[in-house]
Amino acid sequence: MILLMLALSLAGCVTTKPVQTVNGTYVISARVPFSGQSGAKAQALREAASFCGTRTVQLVSDNAQECALHGGCGEAQIEFRCAP
Repeated sequence: MILLMLALSLAGCVTTKPVQTVNGTYVISARVPFSGQSGAKAQALREAASFCGTRTVQLVSDNAQECALHGGCGEAQIEFRCAP
């Protein structure tokens, strides 16, 4: 039972809310199981697009890597701004 609960808690996608940094930029982090680095970056970009609404997402920097848990899990952090 404990192993099942642990597996279910690790199976979900985790994305942070946008956090404002300096100069009008924001940071979002995403962890996506079974999608690798590209899946995590895509999830973070989707969240950024949702946050910016009709404005354009300008990517400032990105960092993607495999999760410490391995098994296809991907983590990404993007810094972006919403342009008119």
